[in-house]
Amino acid sequence: KQSRSSAASDVYKRHVLDSFDHLCEGIPLIYTILERAPQVKTMVTAREHLGITGEANFELGGMPLPASDNENNLEDSSVVRLFLANARRAAPDFTLTDADKPYVAGICRLVEGMPLGIEFAAAWVQTFSCQEIYEKIQGNLAFLASDRPDLPQRHRSLLAVFDSFWSLLSDEEQNIMRWLSIFRGGFSAFAAQKVAKASPFFLDALVAHTYLRRVAQGRYEIHEFLRQYAAAKLQQTPALEAAGRDRHCAYFAQFLHQRERRLRSDKRVLDELNAELENLRSAWRWAIDRTRLADIRLMLSGMARYFDITGLSQEGLHAFQLAAGHIHQPILRNQLKVKEALFLNNLAIFDHAQWVAKEVIDVAFQYSNQILQAQGQLQLGRALRSIGAYEVAHGQLDEALQIARRKHRYPLAANLYIEIGDVALTQGKHQEASNYYQQALRLFRDRLSDRRGEGNALKNLGVVSKNLGLYQSARLYFEQALDIFSEIGERRNACWTMTNLGLGDVEEFPFLDPPDLRAIRDGVALLILLWALIILPKRERQLSREATTDEGQTDLFGNRQAAPLRDDAARGVPENVLLEDYGKLLGGKARLQFLLPVLSRLGFIERRNNCLLYTSPSPRDS
Repeated sequence: KQSRSSAASDVYKRHVLDSFDHLCEGIPLIYTILERAPQVKTMVTAREHLGITGEANFELGGMPLPASDNENNLEDSSVVRLFLANARRAAPDFTLTDADKPYVAGICRLVEGMPLGIEFAAAWVQTFSCQEIYEKIQGNLAFLASDRPDLPQRHRSLLAVFDSFWSLLSDEEQNIMRWLSIFRGGFSAFAAQKVAKASPFFLDALVAHTYLRRVAQGRYEIHEFLRQYAAAKLQQTPALEAAGRDRHCAYFAQFLHQRERRLRSDKRVLDELNAELENLRSAWRWAIDRTRLADIRLMLSGMARYFDITGLSQEGLHAFQLAAGHIHQPILRNQLKVKEALFLNNLAIFDHAQWVAKEVIDVAFQYSNQILQAQGQLQLGRALRSIGAYEVAHGQLDEALQIARRKHRYPLAANLYIEIGDVALTQGKHQEASNYYQQALRLFRDRLSDRRGEGNALKNLGVVSKNLGLYQSARLYFEQALDIFSEIGERRNACWTMTNLGLGDVEEFPFLDPPDLRAIRDGVALLILLWALIILPKRERQLSREATTDEGQTDLFGNRQAAPLRDDAARGVPENVLLEDYGKLLGGKARLQFLLPVLSRLGFIERRNNCLLYTSPSPRDS
């Protein structure tokens, strides 16, 4: 020790000490070298700080990930180059094909740029295709391993790395890690304390050892592979798992319920829910699976409102169909079916929406529940209006409005004013429509402080003014609506306000930066095409069915058809068919591949299982 530190003082040196964690007894030697040879620079990689004076810390994460799966310059990404270098060591003739690119990029994302994970994955190219490697990593953490004799035992698999970490934890800390694995997409310190009983000191210790990382807005993220490892440990202890998931479900049910009303007016709340979306989905599924009725009641309106606002109508439909199928308590089951009808209307599946709404109304009559009756009539009225049954729709909506006013259910009344106004507007009764929209505006603005509802009412008043040729008045309404939609992050309605109504300068559109005139033009053309391919055939099928039945408009509760299967109800257009048949007409396949994610992000369409689904531009919350 003496001779080595003396020698170091005679010559300028740099030391690199990699994976220093298992050599922590060597810290005094480093301190002695630095003390006797100040010119020596030592670079140490470790999972915790050394605690030496003069130490400068730099946090190392995974390697930078490629921006997209199919970019032409994918091989310029350093993490992809690392994969290719290791792949060609294992299989010298390995060539990255266009078909491989999405899976190689996916592998890099799954391991979060971890070099050791990249090395393990790439070594399998001589046995499996890139797609098979990607799929095996998703389902089996033990797949990422190597039997190379030159690797230390602790580096021969990710399981070995995590086993070493696990052995250092006490029983209580292991339980905390098990419960932390329940979170999906990150968590706050407060949520970790409530669900996993994790103290801030334990979280900080995990961050210091790089098993946890602190991200924006005080949230924490756990590496997905470590989460999977801890989740496997949790599944081995069913009692602990049930207790943790119960706490997780109860916490997020309250979390959502407390923010439900502000969701329509405060963009910060929407951002909060976006951050917790995976946790909310997980809590909702657990509440349904365990029939936690109290938690379902707390989450019901908030989940529907979130899916409605964000345009996730297909997911909303699936979530509420699933819940209604599991719950047998009559009132709660039909409250869930009201939301099912809401999303059926959003997706323009009007015949099935009528069927579900009528069933709700029947149950409401049976149990003398007038609020449930009015909610069912709102969705029934929406469906009837959409198929042109205006008089019957008006009757249903007006009866529901009288109930809402009598029971002082102001949010329900405000939405009914909007719907009745829409019926009048469609019939060309502009003054009547304006009166209903004005009453809705007063409720949204003065009684409810509902900014989204206020924006919708203003937008509709703009439509009335525009139809009457009062363009200056229309512009004022539209500008007020656009200000609100921009303020609360309601991009879809902001876009519809500008594009559908043809007012304002394209350069001021809030969703493109920098402005791209061709993207807007092609995007509108694509929406019209999707409407023709998806919505129009549905309407034609509905008219065909109506033409072959003797049921009159006034016979609302006559013979009913069985509910269609979910796959049938959610018909769409396969992406590959759209690209092949219409790519050239809409600016080329590359242009379509750029536009589809934009339209999906804005809520105009949904992309599910390589299928495009059209989302209604003007959903209503019940």
